[in-house]
Amino acid sequence: ESSGGVHFSVGASIGIFGAGAGYLAMGKWKTTVKKVSMNKAYVKVSKKKISSLGVVSGVALARIGANQFREVDKNFSYIFDLSNEQAEEAYLLALKGRLIRANELAIEGNGVEQVASEKVKIQGRKVRFKLGLPFYIFKKWEKGEIQGLSDRHDHGDDTKTLTNYGVFVKGSQSRVITRHISRSTSFYGATYTTTKADKVLESGYGARFEMSYENDHTSAYKLKRYLKGLSKSTGLRSLVKVGLPKIKKFGYAKVKFSAEINDRGVRSLLTGSRSLPLEGIVGKAITEYFKAGDVDELCNSSSNEESTSLSSCESRFKKSSMKAVAKMKAYLAAMQVSEIKAVDFAKNFAKFGKASLKNQFTFKGLLNYLKGKGLALKYVVEGEKIHQYKKLVR
Repeated sequence: ESSGGVHFSVGASIGIFGAGAGYLAMGKWKTTVKKVSMNKAYVKVSKKKISSLGVVSGVALARIGANQFREVDKNFSYIFDLSNEQAEEAYLLALKGRLIRANELAIEGNGVEQVASEKVKIQGRKVRFKLGLPFYIFKKWEKGEIQGLSDRHDHGDDTKTLTNYGVFVKGSQSRVITRHISRSTSFYGATYTTTKADKVLESGYGARFEMSYENDHTSAYKLKRYLKGLSKSTGLRSLVKVGLPKIKKFGYAKVKFSAEINDRGVRSLLTGSRSLPLEGIVGKAITEYFKAGDVDELCNSSSNEESTSLSSCESRFKKSSMKAVAKMKAYLAAMQVSEIKAVDFAKNFAKFGKASLKNQFTFKGLLNYLKGKGLALKYVVEGEKIHQYKKLVR
């Protein structure tokens, strides 16, 4: 037994977004560890006495004080496959009372199995909701499509959450015998409402951009080419740059970049709508970029026969970027129409995301506007022969 804190999430995570979002329950806990096979260990963390509960990070679905914590029912129990490096890392964290990573890997089915679900009652109601995108969506949808999805979640006590997603996905997957390669760029925006007996308890918004690459037989050339493309797409050169081992073959490697916009950030976009200063932000970014030369070789990517001089290239990017900004603001304005249906709101949100991804200037311009307004960036590079590199920017 020990006294201290246990960091956990509710269901997939009670935060609107973010694996690090969750709760810290202070009190007395009992940790049981059993070896169930050569490479597997069972860990159970059980409550003895809870003294307080607080939000660690993220935007919670409920405001919580120490006297509002009702119960952590039963326990937190997981089986860890210690031959899996990520699961082993999560196992060591679990022994310290940090269960968020174990929950993440259990959801992904990556080396951790949750064998007893946690049930957390907050303000008298059970909450098992996370505003996140169902994983199967990327396998079902075609490249470049705008899609809408509605999801209704029953929490078991007459409390229901209706979520409407608008999704834009473009990417590719290929598999040859034992080789698998996937690349994807996606955006989803969502609006949700939680009700009980027709009374609205909670409502909000969230959005996420994600760019990822995964290859189980990658080479130095292929990985560097993807990172160069990521820099070209986002304009975040200093963030994307990472030192790699000086070898030719990396085996399995994975890169994931995400930009998450919480409820506050989305409301900031909606409130400003057509008055957002995006033209000035994007225009300044274009001017500064070309003043320093074509660092990301954007002009060399031109597929037409137009002149690739910096001046003509800059002019083309200004024209296409401002056209995309106009679309972004028009979709935001459409989302503000009072009588708009939630499903139409979500689809316009997806169109906004697609327009934002026009080029690095529109994308980075949006991120620059959202700094300090509910934006979180996460960048991870990891692999069989790569020491995990992770960077979080809030």
